[in-house]
Amino acid sequence: MKSVTVDLKGMDACEEHKKKVKFFCKDHSLLCCSTCAFSHRQCENINELVKISGDSGQELQYLKDKLSNAADYERSKIEDCKQTVTAIYDKLSNLKDELHKTKEDITNIFDVTIALINKEAKSTVDIESKRLGERRSASEAVFQGIVEILSLCSDVIDNGTPQQAFILTRCLEKKLQEIDIHVKEQRVNHFSLDLSLDLSTELTNILQNRSDAVKLVVKKCDQIKDETSDGSDDITSDHTSASIGRLINTDLYSSKALVQDEISESSGDLQNDCTVSVYNTLKSSDVSFSGENSLKSTDVSPAVENTLNSTDVSPSVDNRLKSADVSPSVDKILKSTYVSPSVGNRLKNTDVSPSVENNLKSTDVSLIQLVQDSNTASSNLKLEPIIDVQFAVSGIDFMSDGRLVTVYKNKQCILMNDKLVKIGKTYLLRAIPVGVVCMSDNEIAVALTNKTICVLVVEKDCVIREKRTFITNVQYLALRKLDDSTLVGFTRDIPEHARKITMDGREEDFKTLKKINYSRLCPGYYCQCVFIPSRNTFLTMETNNKLHIHDTDTGSNKDMQFEKEIYAVCQGLEGSAMVVCKSEVVQMTMKGVILRKCNRSGYALMVCANKSFSTLAIASFDTIKLYSSTATTTWSLEPRAELAFTINGLDFLPDGRLVAVFANRTCVIMDDKLNKIGKMFVFKASPHDVVCMSDNEIAVACNNMTICVLSVRQDGVIQEKCSFKTQLQYCALRKFDTAVMIGFAVEIARKITFDGVEQEFKAFIKHGYSGTLSAYKCKYACIPCINKLATFDKETNVVYLQDPDKGTSKCVHIAEEICALCQGPAGTVFVVCKGEFVQMSCEGRTLNKCSFTGFEDNVCANKDFSVIALSNITTVRLYKLSI
Repeated sequence: MKSVTVDLKGMDACEEHKKKVKFFCKDHSLLCCSTCAFSHRQCENINELVKISGDSGQELQYLKDKLSNAADYERSKIEDCKQTVTAIYDKLSNLKDELHKTKEDITNIFDVTIALINKEAKSTVDIESKRLGERRSASEAVFQGIVEILSLCSDVIDNGTPQQAFILTRCLEKKLQEIDIHVKEQRVNHFSLDLSLDLSTELTNILQNRSDAVKLVVKKCDQIKDETSDGSDDITSDHTSASIGRLINTDLYSSKALVQDEISESSGDLQNDCTVSVYNTLKSSDVSFSGENSLKSTDVSPAVENTLNSTDVSPSVDNRLKSADVSPSVDKILKSTYVSPSVGNRLKNTDVSPSVENNLKSTDVSLIQLVQDSNTASSNLKLEPIIDVQFAVSGIDFMSDGRLVTVYKNKQCILMNDKLVKIGKTYLLRAIPVGVVCMSDNEIAVALTNKTICVLVVEKDCVIREKRTFITNVQYLALRKLDDSTLVGFTRDIPEHARKITMDGREEDFKTLKKINYSRLCPGYYCQCVFIPSRNTFLTMETNNKLHIHDTDTGSNKDMQFEKEIYAVCQGLEGSAMVVCKSEVVQMTMKGVILRKCNRSGYALMVCANKSFSTLAIASFDTIKLYSSTATTTWSLEPRAELAFTINGLDFLPDGRLVAVFANRTCVIMDDKLNKIGKMFVFKASPHDVVCMSDNEIAVACNNMTICVLSVRQDGVIQEKCSFKTQLQYCALRKFDTAVMIGFAVEIARKITFDGVEQEFKAFIKHGYSGTLSAYKCKYACIPCINKLATFDKETNVVYLQDPDKGTSKCVHIAEEICALCQGPAGTVFVVCKGEFVQMSCEGRTLNKCSFTGFEDNVCANKDFSVIALSNITTVRLYKLSI
């Protein structure tokens, strides 16, 4: 039989030398000619083709099959590209129809609205026309009578007798009384009617946005998915038809791709692959199918959604749903999807598989556990610090006449009487103070953070003015009095830790003060040191509940061990020291002998005593307390007065001013630099929270079951408008609309009007509401645009999102510790966590997040959500928000 020679079309020739291939180098997997073989002579596995090509036929067939699969795969991609282009152009033609349909819907709404308004306006005008006609007729009758009498008056005056004049005069008096009554009635009932159109907020937003009312959204689909059977890169699968991969949809409420839902389903027949994606935010019920390769659709803004209120699902979607065999993975997604009532009603009438029906029913249960996918969160969220103000106490001391001088981290210096009531005007320092000491009857010295000591004079009328300021060589963290003209300054900048400072700015070292490593002393930012002039002795706090005692006369040192944690130290009676510890106050000598003790509860950072040591002032960051020291039989401290500076609530007015209420019963208005505007308002009770209801109205919940409504003028002056008692003690208030607020109490939330009417929700759920009055005022949020409430459980780090009218609730677990939350833009929620700031959708998906340092327990946003205010107990910080 004659052999057939196959032309390999140059594949049997060496690429480099163009000679016929005769060898194969297995070491390099290379076909070689005789010249190449010489170059590979040192390779261990180089053989002639005639010796090793005997069993190549089976391998060739296997590779041929793989190549065929690759060809089929590329062919399917080519066909899919053609189909996709066709589908894109089909969608392009459908966009115009869809826009025209939307336009017709809007036109129909306006036609109905025009008819109703015309009918109502015509009825109103008819009634007014009838009223004005009656008014005119009455006036015409009076006018006609006046004209007739006037002509008669002229005749009587000219030709009448005195008797006729007298009679006519009496008649005219009676007539004028009747006319006067008529005029008064006309004035009382007189008003003019003005007809105008009041456009809804949603329609106004559409008109303002104009071309932005409807947007084009492009959705990306990975059209071809490589399928492998062994995990390698080889194409060995027989399923060469195109399969739809990850469908990435964009949340219609977000400006950037905030929400990404991943649904993947593959099938050999594209016509049978039907993946349903239901968006609860889209009230017009746009349901997309991945099998249609839909890449574009119109994005309707929330304003258009509210105006159109179009919730009907198109017939084509209905038919799709009726014939759809939805996969288990889609069932799982539908199970965690909130479906709007209109879509829910449509789906109830749709024939779907039993599994999908069961999953759809599960959306009505009271609690749905959502799984957070952190990979879908965008990193576009950004918080940029603008400014911060601290209201924390940074120093206290008594003047010789008993007045208390206090300085704060917001650069204020305030004088107080024995009731802790401010006297005189507040003095504003040039930098943040770290300590204050009273030097004489009318002079005080303040250490500032810019290596400066400011000497102030206090006038008799309590007016504070600056006497002198001088720069120091080191940064002093505390000041104590040595004598009337000399200070003792404590610092961490030098080993000796303390220096003498004269009132004209000269600094001098203590000769016998031993150098020591003070980094282990005075833990924290505050320098807890005291100098006892009569004993020339320093006391400095150490770690491990010790006091370091240093005698500057002898140069001796001693450590005094205490059983309980030491909080603060000050000079005591007759050269002793007062040591404030946890749960007790101790009086001790400079030799470490304890003279007496008394019980006291509460944290402290600083302490001072008045001239006679009969009164002690003990302060923490946010509280100042006065105690009377009595020593009849046993030593005791009796509380006299207390002043708390805790920030209890924050909210923005529409014009950007910030309203803050404090535990010391005050309300303050601040500008965008956190400077106080106008005078502070003093409440009758301590406020729990504040909410801004309109341009000039705020509501404050107080701890005496009262809500106080205040008016705020442009100059920052606050005036009480009204107040009313409530049935419950509300700890937080949120705005629902301009006339209704939401009050959050123990285990319940209610709607509250300005008239004091409290109304319960139809189906309120207690998930996330504790049985005690919460210390976290900012654990509640109201999202009026979607009628939802949000709260969180701090112990379990779970956010609860509920619809109080429908009785549905969802819980979302957050990995980090939750500190506060508030309403975000477009129906979202801002969640402040320890270490991050999160934007969450009302369905519980993390849309955006960014890193965040700090531990805040209050948060609020301004009107356009461009500025965020965060606060803890004593500090308010403003951040610029970028999404």
